[in-house]
Amino acid sequence: MVELDEAVKGNDGSDLVSLKNSYLLEIDLYDKKFQDWETRANTIVKRYRDERGGLDQNSKQTEARYNILWSNIQTMIPNVFARLPQPEVSRRYKDKDPVGRVASMILERALEYEIEAYPDYENAVRNSVEDRLLPGRGISWVRYMPVMKDVEMPEQPMQAMDGEEGTQISEDTPKTYPVIDYECSPCDYVAWKDFGHNVARTWEEVTTVWRIVPMNREELIERFGEEIGEQIPLDMKSGTQDVDTASPEELAKMKANIYEVWDKKEKRCVWLSKSHQKALDVQEDVLGLDGFFPCPKPLYATTTTDSLIPVPDYALYQDLAKELDTLTDRINGLADSIKVVGVYDSTQTGIKRMLKEGVNTELIPVDNWMMFGEKGGIKGVIDWLPLDQVVGALNAAYQARDQAKQAVFEIMGIADVLRGSSDPNETLGAQQMKGQFASKRLRYMQNEVSTFATHLLKIKAQIICNHYQPQTILMISGAEQFDDADKQLIAPALELLKNNVLNNFRIEVSSNSLIEIDEQQEKQDRMEFLTAVGNFMEKAIQLPPQLHTVAGELLLYGVRGFRTGRQLEGQIDEAIETLKESTQQQPEQPDPEMLKMQAEQQAEQQRQAGEDQRAQQKQVADVQLGQQKLAADQQTAQMKASNEMQLAQLKAQNQQALEQEKIASAERIAIHKDELSAASAMKGMEAEQIKDMQTQETDHEQDHALQELSVSVCQLHKKLEDISIRLDVNELGKL
Repeated sequence: MVELDEAVKGNDGSDLVSLKNSYLLEIDLYDKKFQDWETRANTIVKRYRDERGGLDQNSKQTEARYNILWSNIQTMIPNVFARLPQPEVSRRYKDKDPVGRVASMILERALEYEIEAYPDYENAVRNSVEDRLLPGRGISWVRYMPVMKDVEMPEQPMQAMDGEEGTQISEDTPKTYPVIDYECSPCDYVAWKDFGHNVARTWEEVTTVWRIVPMNREELIERFGEEIGEQIPLDMKSGTQDVDTASPEELAKMKANIYEVWDKKEKRCVWLSKSHQKALDVQEDVLGLDGFFPCPKPLYATTTTDSLIPVPDYALYQDLAKELDTLTDRINGLADSIKVVGVYDSTQTGIKRMLKEGVNTELIPVDNWMMFGEKGGIKGVIDWLPLDQVVGALNAAYQARDQAKQAVFEIMGIADVLRGSSDPNETLGAQQMKGQFASKRLRYMQNEVSTFATHLLKIKAQIICNHYQPQTILMISGAEQFDDADKQLIAPALELLKNNVLNNFRIEVSSNSLIEIDEQQEKQDRMEFLTAVGNFMEKAIQLPPQLHTVAGELLLYGVRGFRTGRQLEGQIDEAIETLKESTQQQPEQPDPEMLKMQAEQQAEQQRQAGEDQRAQQKQVADVQLGQQKLAADQQTAQMKASNEMQLAQLKAQNQQALEQEKIASAERIAIHKDELSAASAMKGMEAEQIKDMQTQETDHEQDHALQELSVSVCQLHKKLEDISIRLDVNELGKL
């Protein structure tokens, strides 16, 4: 037991009595304010367990129910907390700090070990989430627990007693001394009815929190000592058995409700029992946490800014839940009534036998066959109960229940995609859109749970850094597996962790780390990361050496955004340092005279090369000019000869055409003359007229021939002009 603070202990214990009474006033006020909420919460929990009569005392035990509450809770829990969170510890400032990098690795590994080695963290978070969904408030508590062991004292030389020659060891000398065997910081789940705080409007106004810790007699003696432990009454009864009448076996199962009170304003922790007159223990700030409280802000359901009394989610749709119960009971009743029921003529014994025995391929004798036939046979003696109305009412009840369920799902934000139920006729795009919308409705609750888990880890991290021994931290973090460069930084890293860890480091739990892993998305993210890094390094290699250091810093900046990438920070830092050292090494300076001679030689070589190049260019230009002039002369001569030949041919053709035309005209004239002479012999009276006609025709033919000759001459002149123009153009080209 830790000794009480002398300032509050008092000589007669009166201060402890007043201290206990002051906190009991806060506890009693809380119990009165939260009594209605606790009553409602108990009812909701019973409904979740389907304890008949818990929600409605007038309900029948045989009444059918539809436990939509249980279905919703079982759907919501895996969507907000499906697996262990992965803590992420990073340096608050991304400056180059190898010591800070190693310290963040040590702390992150230590937190991972605490989470994975002990199941208390997972159970605490999961149970807190369930309490948030059911009564409306979930809370967990972190504590420091060192486990001690006795170690034998080293042998010491015996001291001589006064008046004696020999030496001996006093019997009161301790033979062993306690040492820490191992350390841990367990997370305790606090039941929703075992937690309390001073009445406040918001969590920021809360200055005192407490929890109820049940302890049996052995635990009381171990915690508070034998004197106080024996005096504390066991006020937590086992069933209906009272302490006074309980047997020793039952008495051993009974416990005392111990209130563990943390007062932020006074910076002290007080342990008390309502059945004991004084405070049991008082200590100053036990853990030395930044927020003082060993618990984070609870997970709350619906609250307002004027009260911390939560409204459970079930209260928002309890009327619809009752309607579901009513419709389910009605559906069961209608389903029971759907059976073949009818009446028949009792005089027809054969009909009863046919229905009761269920005969197969057998003739049943019927008395008074004639009367049986007159009544219409079997249809005339049997009348069945109509089932159409019953089936219609049953279908209507099913539809009404489905509508009520859909209304509940809309209130809770539970889409059919989240429930694993979807319309097979919907497209993949529609289902994805519904899933995205549903995830948005749940994102707020997921962020709340991740914040709650993060605050638990922050408290645990402070306990590890402030109270754990260095060897314990190194053991649970696996620091011996670091590379040689990082091992050299372990000692300053541990010292850094001891110096206000929350100011130097950022501890986070991503909401995505609490839900189910999308393996396909995880693979895609890894491939994108590797592709981006590969492309960056491929381009960085092509940069000049003076920019390699900048490229390394850019790579480090990009890698820090990925959880797995932070493991590469050490190697990247070493590579950057190597690049800096190689860049800083200056090459050996050459002789100035040698540089001058090399420059003069280079200038002379360049001048001589320029002159040679110009001479070669002039020679090539002269050769090309001579070739072009010769080709132009040859082309002009060929064109002139060709034109002259064409002109001569045209003249000859024109002369030949004129000669041919003259001969043809003369022949036609002669023919006409002969015809006229023959005609004049036959008609002497028309000789003069015929002569005139002959003369006119001859003149006309001559005019026509002259006209054709003129056209030919004009064409010949046109061709001659074209040839002359081409000759002039060629001459100009030569010039």
